Amino acid sequence: MISMGEEEKFVGRGTETRTFLYFKVSAAALREFVPDGWQICPVGYGPAAGANVLAVFVDQVTSLDAEDKPLELMRYVLFEIPVRSAGTSSTAWVLFTGLSTGGPGTYGTNLQATAQVERKIRHGPSGSAVEESWDLEAGGGESVSLQLRFLRGPVSVEQVESRVYSRVWPRFSRIYRVEQAVDVVHPTGEPARLTQVAFKARSATLAPLFDGREQLTAIISVPAYARRIFLPGS
Repeated sequence: MISMGEEEKFVGRGTETRTFLYFKVSAAALREFVPDGWQICPVGYGPAAGANVLAVFVDQVTSLDAEDKPLELMRYVLFEIPVRSAGTSSTAWVLFTGLSTGGPGTYGTNLQATAQVERKIRHGPSGSAVEESWDLEAGGGESVSLQLRFLRGPVSVEQVESRVYSRVWPRFSRIYRVEQAVDVVHPTGEPARLTQVAFKARSATLAPLFDGREQLTAIISVPAYARRIFLPGS
């Protein structure tokens, strides 16, 4: 847990719709993206237990700076590694690549990309059926896509806090304090809820990780995600 300190600097807030895919991939291939002083720390509990890579698809609804001035809305997919500071119990995430309509972004990691995002919800007697389609493409032929169909399940409200570092600038990080609505789509013990999932990632960076041997451990749909962003104190 990261405690609130007087030296932290509030830099913005926003609301989003997010879809999280957790994978278990080759640890050997993943290590080259982990900065010195950190080690891979797979998720240790919950539906994503054992995962060592997170792919998060983000559709921004609002984005405001520290003075509540609106920022450009973006769509993107980010790839992050759960890590632990060597010799301690301090955990965090390392963002190592992504595709974004906003280019490299605050972390300097992302490829400039176009994004087509479509989301449909059909409410009926048997429940709410959700369909999602994400297609992101960068100029060098890199692409990430996701097609997902599922029945909405029980949604819980959680407050979470995390710290994310940049692979490009290992000393740079931001703190996120989030309230989110969470639907664990997979695994649930109800296989009929998930009717389609198709994920593809094509880039030189991602090829060694998503080579057909990766294991999808969890899918979490977050239809409402509200975050506040802070820079840590010195």
